[in-house]
Amino acid sequence: MVNKWLGIGNLVADPEVRYTQDGTAIANFKVACDSGHGEHKHTEFMRCVTFGRLAEVCGEYLLKGSKVYVCGSIQTRKWMDREDKPRYTTEAKIAEMKMLSSRASRESDEVNAQGEHHGEPPMDEDVPF
Repeated sequence: MVNKWLGIGNLVADPEVRYTQDGTAIANFKVACDSGHGEHKHTEFMRCVTFGRLAEVCGEYLLKGSKVYVCGSIQTRKWMDREDKPRYTTEAKIAEMKMLSSRASRESDEVNAQGEHHGEPPMDEDVPF
């Protein structure tokens, strides 16, 4: 049996990072992935969760709008709501993440969107092409 999900998309919001009692980081974020073309184009939103150092990296470097590649497995968790009714959440448990946009360009885009910066965005010297 194979349980693998991968996606390329943009973060809907900044990741939420919290820590367990033993100090393990847990990051939750949602990725919007587009598929299809023209009038058949649609967006799927995937809940993602990751743990440990990768969760810390996500919290440090990812921002709303970040383009990312994520890979992991699908899991469904059962939990009880306030009325003690069972609820289910399906999410991707992320084991691998690659940033596809630089933090500098995302921060520049945020500043430009707020109208507070009027200049060329910083060039990313690390891009090999």
